[in-house]
Parts: sequence; C-alpha cells; structure tokens
Amino acid sequence: MSSSLRGTLSKRYACLTGLANPEPQYKNTRHNVGVLMLDLFKERLEQKSGSTMRYKPSTKSKYVHYCSFKDVNVNVPPMKGTNPNEFSASILYLLRSDGNYMNLSGETIRPIWKELSRGTQVSDQLTHIVLHDELSLPLGKVQLRVPGRSLRGHNGLKDILRMCPNIPHYNLAIGIGRPDSHEPRDVADYVLGKFNHEELEILHTKTLDHVWRLVQPHILRQETQNDRA
Repeated sequence: MSSSLRGTLSKRYACLTGLANPEPQYKNTRHNVGVLMLDLFKERLEQKSGSTMRYKPSTKSKYVHYCSFKDVNVNVPPMKGTNPNEFSASILYLLRSDGNYMNLSGETIRPIWKELSRGTQVSDQLTHIVLHDELSLPLGKVQLRVPGRSLRGHNGLKDILRMCPNIPHYNLAIGIGRPDSHEPRDVADYVLGKFNHEELEILHTKTLDHVWRLVQPHILRQETQNDRA
C-alpha cells in the first residue's frame, strides 16, 4: 500500500479486515473464517459492480494482501458518542491478514491501520470492521459489535486492542460453534479443524447474506451508470 493512500483521506471511507492464520496452510479452517467471509464478500461486490479486483501485497505489512472498491455506500451503526455512521465512501478497502499467526494480528495490521488513520478524524472519516471467528455463536450466526464490547478471549482481537488502542473498530463475529469438550487441547483442535461441505454451504449462503445486510454496501457508480443508460 503506497503513501499516496493518504491523498484519499479528505473523503470518508471504510475498511474491512479479515483475520486468519497463515494460508494456504490453514485455509478453510474454522479459525480462518474471517478471511473466508472477506473473500465471499469481495466476490459479491465484484458481481454487483461488474468489476474484478485482485488482492495485492501490501508494502506496509508483508503479511497482508488488500484490494479496494471505489464509490461504495456503507451503512453501519454509529460509533459510541458519534452520529449515525451512514456515508458514501471514497474507497472501501478489504484487508486480508493471511500471512501471520492470529495472535499477532495487531502487530500485522498496525502499520496499515496507522497509514489509513493518518490525518483523519477517525470517528468521522474512517470505519474499521474486523471479521473474525467466534466460538460463542452457533455456526454461521453473525453479530456486529461496537467498540468497547467484550472480546470473549479472542487472541487476535486482544492483540489488535493492544497494538491499536486509539483506533476504534467494530468486531464482526462469525459463529463457528464449539466442541462439547471445553478442554483447551480439544478447543484448539476444533478451531484449527476444517469446515466440511455442509458447513461451507451455510457460510456461502445464509452467513454471507447476513454479513451483507449488516454492512449494507451499495455500489454508487453502478447506480449512476444505470441512471444514464
């Protein structure tokens, strides 16, 4: 991500960050559902906008890939102490944190988030949403949590709070369910296990629909082109 990024900050924009362990080693594991959902979200944006965007390696963090969509209207709940946060974003960034371990998520994304935040009034111009796995929710259920809510022991979220304490962000929890056993070894084996076909089908359909409704993206450019046709 180049330093020219700061030139876009005079207008509002949004950033969705998906958390994961290194891929392809951990691809389609429950712990990596954040980047899986980010990829599905990206595919739907491409369908809606009629354009294809490739993930590119970031120059700010070697563990992150990113892409961006222009002219996207985003509607999310208000940050604490702010007005309702519905706005037309100059750019919607999708950050795929897929090269470092989950418990180092804050260290991984901090250089990019700092670059995005430089020179902005964060609560007015920048909306961060972090996509992550959630043991406390049934498979496929989704919950959007405002800043300050419990992290429920998620090590990736704890590292983000530690490394980026002054950058407010929503946490978009994606349910993966949990095993019957609460033994740490059994839980670890469960979150690092892969989704089966039926579970992936739920994520690709019902869960993606739910995420889409929560974020409510709308392609402004496509609407303009249709109006002119």
